[in-house]
Amino acid sequence: GSAKIEGIKLDLPEGVNWSDTVFKKMKKLRILIVRNTSFPSWPIYLPNQLKLLDWKGYPSKFLPPGFYPEQIAAFNLRFSLLVLKKPFQKFEHLTYMNFSCCQSITKFPDVSGAKSLRELILDGCKKLVKVDDSIGFLPNLVYLSASECTQLKSFLLQISLPSLEYLSFDLCSRLAHFPDVLGKNDKPLKISLRHTALRELSDSFAELSGLGYLDMTGCKELKYLPSSLFMLPNFVTLKIGGCSQLRELLTSSKGRLSEAEHRPKLETLDFSNACLSNEDLHVIMQSFPNLKDLNVLSNYFVSCPESIKESICLRSLDVSYCLKLQEIPELPSNVQKLNARHCNSLTADTSSMLWSQVCKEINKLQVLMPQTDIPDWFDYHDQGGIPIFWARCKFPAVALAFMFGKMNYQAVELHLFIDSEHVNVQHQHKHTLNIAENHVLLCDLRAFFNDEEWESLDARIGHDNNWKQVQVVCEPDTSLREWGVYVYKKETNMNDIQFTCPYHESSRLQSLLVITNTKTISREDDMEIESARASASSVEETSASIVQALEASYSKHGVPHVNSNSWAQTCSLCCSALLSSYRRLLCCTCRCRIDDDEPCGEARMTKAQPARLMLDDNLNCCAQTCCLCFSALLSSFRRLLCSIYGRRLDNDEPYGEVKMTKAQPGPMISRPQEESTENVDEERVPSSFSQSLQTVVENLKRLTAPREDKGWSHGEDSYNSELSDVDFEDDGEGNLDMEA
Repeated sequence: GSAKIEGIKLDLPEGVNWSDTVFKKMKKLRILIVRNTSFPSWPIYLPNQLKLLDWKGYPSKFLPPGFYPEQIAAFNLRFSLLVLKKPFQKFEHLTYMNFSCCQSITKFPDVSGAKSLRELILDGCKKLVKVDDSIGFLPNLVYLSASECTQLKSFLLQISLPSLEYLSFDLCSRLAHFPDVLGKNDKPLKISLRHTALRELSDSFAELSGLGYLDMTGCKELKYLPSSLFMLPNFVTLKIGGCSQLRELLTSSKGRLSEAEHRPKLETLDFSNACLSNEDLHVIMQSFPNLKDLNVLSNYFVSCPESIKESICLRSLDVSYCLKLQEIPELPSNVQKLNARHCNSLTADTSSMLWSQVCKEINKLQVLMPQTDIPDWFDYHDQGGIPIFWARCKFPAVALAFMFGKMNYQAVELHLFIDSEHVNVQHQHKHTLNIAENHVLLCDLRAFFNDEEWESLDARIGHDNNWKQVQVVCEPDTSLREWGVYVYKKETNMNDIQFTCPYHESSRLQSLLVITNTKTISREDDMEIESARASASSVEETSASIVQALEASYSKHGVPHVNSNSWAQTCSLCCSALLSSYRRLLCCTCRCRIDDDEPCGEARMTKAQPARLMLDDNLNCCAQTCCLCFSALLSSFRRLLCSIYGRRLDNDEPYGEVKMTKAQPGPMISRPQEESTENVDEERVPSSFSQSLQTVVENLKRLTAPREDKGWSHGEDSYNSELSDVDFEDDGEGNLDMEA
């Protein structure tokens, strides 16, 4: 060390072999920060020029003798061995002191000399039993926290802290007395006294005119709050959950608060788990007409009072875990958020009323309640999968209904995707909700965005006529039994939203025919098809031309319109046939463009999701078929063959990754004529695409019952399915083999 050194920070995983006098040479040292460093002995000298001493785990019980840093501004000595016997009387510039988790401190000393002190933190000093009276008369103290001081029974008898803005004695489980307040305090003040042994607050609280927030959750001994508390001009938030003895105070003061000359300005009240009755809830609604957020979860009332209709300020109501609650009267349209989780006694009329809140098109509506059926008047609903729709011009105002099945009690995050691109938000916690199984969540999408973020969604949709795909995904992946969408008609043009793929249906029919009718296609036929494709001016004309060429080939060879084993062949043939006919189209999921002169390489699809397909001017639904056939077939026809080689997927076998390697762009695979008509299961031989689709649905219904027991999705999509590994390998001769 030398006199040139002014600042040191040590953050080393190992000890430092310094002598105990190492700091003597550092006459100009002003900043000393020590982290994760041990010394062979504690220092017997520290420079008096220090302005910051930040030493986590200071190794000595005492500061060095003769250490009087008159310019010191901050002591940060957390987790140290200090006992603090000497008073702080020569530190006029001291503004910050943090001695949290110092387990040797039993009494905090005199700080009367630190008149500039603004922050004092004693959290976790579990042996602290007394503090010096001088702490209660620091004129500039803004922040005082002594949470988790479990041996502290009494703080001070009196305090006068005119600059105080935050005070906390949380989890001081033996603290039974709060000091009387002397003098005025008009600073914005927040007090937290959770889980203490306090029995009452004195009437001197009326001197805290700046008090805006008081949290006394879990104070089970609390019996008295002064009525003057509610008349404070800035008092808007009170949390007294678990204070069951306070309900008697409510009964005794019935009507007095509401009849007072100046009504209480209380906006947020948490009175949960307090044995409240119907009458108690009625008194609350009468006494606090300005309530915006009311939390009365885990109480005993059977019905909400009719007076709730007159609560024109109420925005949020939490009645979750009120197991006896049966009736909730019609809520005013100003109520945006209702949590009725585990209110399993609700009547059918009440459930219908909660559904009807959606019809009011309430901005940022959120309702959570036990599961009931989605009403028929919803614009769209579906089973399984994820909410998906298509929009254009302007992002639509919609309310979504999520019906959750079996799931662990967990927080669910909702994520919005537009054309498979995730929409980031500034505050992701707004998208996080605590959901229970067998419950339904109704929510306006606008509840998860601020106004600026919501307006930016319009730019993502664009003002042209191009459709954009919108998805709402739950994370972690939860099993949705059903989901629905209700469109806010006042704010959304119904012509600008669709719930089925807005692209021409014939393209999908034709694309399926292209890849399924491959049995007797010769190289000559394939050249005719390629010629038809090349002469077409659009994707639609391409599809039509190819189908015409195919049908001409079928007529020439006398082949029926659809092969008998077309569904079984589709999985393995889709890439070969599509890449042969549509070599310029994009691969569905990897989006790798296949150029005319580029050989077809590996196409890999993992958990194929038809809801996330991309469409543009160069991409027809034909290119979707790769993804669609795997997703729809593996989800709905689990018992059918996955390839032309007859490999069967058993009912109890989960699905995993589907991988296709080196799909050949050459001639479409042909089969001997005799193979197409022997040993064919007639149930699996539809004569048209519509019948094929109908067969999918019928088989899906038949397979739904056993799948429910396993927690699998019921949808025609396999978005929530878990797919097993199936590899399709090229044998070098244009044929595909399967390895499952």
